[in-house]
Amino acid sequence: MLPVLRSKNSITMKNTTFLSLTAVLYCLFFANPASAQSWSLLNSGTDRHLRDIYFLDDSYGVAVGDTGTVLLTTNGGTTWSQLNLETKKTVASVLVLGVDTFLVAAGDYFDGDIYRTTDSGNQWERVDGAIELAENVSSFFALNSKGILHSQDRGLTWQPTDISIGSTTLLAELSFPDKSTGYAMGLVSGFATYSAYGYRSIDGGLSWLPLFEQDFPNADAWTASFFPNADLGFVFTNQFVNFLPGTNNKLVKINNFYFDNRPGLFVWRFDAEVVNDKMPTYINDAAFLDDQEGFAVGENGAIYKTTNGGADWTEDYTGENPLKSIFILEKNIGYVVGENGTILKYNFSTSTKEPKQIKVLQLYPNPAQGTVRFEGLEALHGRLSIYNAQGQALRSITLNGENVVALGDLTTGFYLVEIRSDGQVYQGKLIVQH
Repeated sequence: MLPVLRSKNSITMKNTTFLSLTAVLYCLFFANPASAQSWSLLNSGTDRHLRDIYFLDDSYGVAVGDTGTVLLTTNGGTTWSQLNLETKKTVASVLVLGVDTFLVAAGDYFDGDIYRTTDSGNQWERVDGAIELAENVSSFFALNSKGILHSQDRGLTWQPTDISIGSTTLLAELSFPDKSTGYAMGLVSGFATYSAYGYRSIDGGLSWLPLFEQDFPNADAWTASFFPNADLGFVFTNQFVNFLPGTNNKLVKINNFYFDNRPGLFVWRFDAEVVNDKMPTYINDAAFLDDQEGFAVGENGAIYKTTNGGADWTEDYTGENPLKSIFILEKNIGYVVGENGTILKYNFSTSTKEPKQIKVLQLYPNPAQGTVRFEGLEALHGRLSIYNAQGQALRSITLNGENVVALGDLTTGFYLVEIRSDGQVYQGKLIVQH
């Protein structure tokens, strides 16, 4: 399955400036033997460090970074325009909900701001305080030093979830491998170092309980993680020395989660295995398409690929600027951002696995009001987009096993629903009638 990946880490949390390194990652699939030549460097028009990137469809995307940087493209990254966000803080995270509505988070772990725009970035409103953003079907989540917030009205208002974060815990990354299961990953401070730490939710992000810290096979610090499904995670670590990153980088696989409610515990237990104890660099972000295929982006400017569950890695791209975040729109398009305005694009449009034809997507009820159910897919995962009659993408979400989607604030009218899944394209016409 292919969820939209995003990442937020680096010593403490993606896009934040908590310690010296920030992190983010994300990568993709369908690589060919000459894949290092398939990454193209785009002209971002800025030399500011970029921290996160998000695309609504293959044309419309937003990249964010230092000193209030918010860049918009409407042509797949060929050109970028600077939007006016009135802050000098580092913009660490972004979600694009539609062509008009974006959410960005700026600041740091202890002093973050969530900004919302409903007119494509012309005007912004501060709606709450957080530094990391995530989506789960039709709900949105944000992370700050006190807890995790959630919104069910497209980021306008935010409510706290049920989580207890200790004063020495520094969470950095939120992700939802399916609609029920979520993970919040980061660090816990020890006597002279940091160690990996995390929380798990099984009710769609409304309540969270900790992962058992001692189930990790070492006391190394978390730098990045990715969960290709609800019961499998890949956690990248670094052996800190006196609270500073060291040279020893590893990859740990965690799975087989079960809840332990014995007195004094009340935690999620899991199996853990070090699958690579000599990772080539400090990893800022990563993405796995399944339990074998994955990518990782490094502080050394390289993108690495694995085809055997992380046991071995090969360079897929070599650059000079540290890479901070990666986003995969679908199996044939991906983006990576990094320092000094770096934006890389991987386009698999020449792949033999490209869709040969558009398949019919069956929608019920039709006309619809609050929700719509779809049928006809071979697998219930991929990327769902809703377009208006003018061809504008109004909404784009990752499918993680569900076949019912909330229509939200779509007005009465005609729409096109498109799903890209496993190299196939499915389309159906939808009438919304209130």
